[in-house]
Amino acid sequence: MRWRRQTWQATVPEHHDLLASLPDAIDRATVAKRAACAADGEAEAVQTFVTAMVWGYGPGRVRRLPYRPGADGEPASRADVSRGSAPCTS
Repeated sequence: MRWRRQTWQATVPEHHDLLASLPDAIDRATVAKRAACAADGEAEAVQTFVTAMVWGYGPGRVRRLPYRPGADGEPASRADVSRGSAPCTS
């Protein structure tokens, strides 16, 4: 799926570097590769979340979700993601 990098960078500027590193077209494999590292820590979990949202959600909606540090119900702080036996190769 092609996505609008500049729109995302303007909407969630705190993830500018991550968004700059993503390919022009995002697919399931791109998200899966990022997810392999999600359980390694909070930063990796947030990067996985943002990558998945780029793949299938709008930037305005992501800005309103409580995933940022200190937000109530923040999923990244729990690191409830399992990568199984897949190696982390971000």
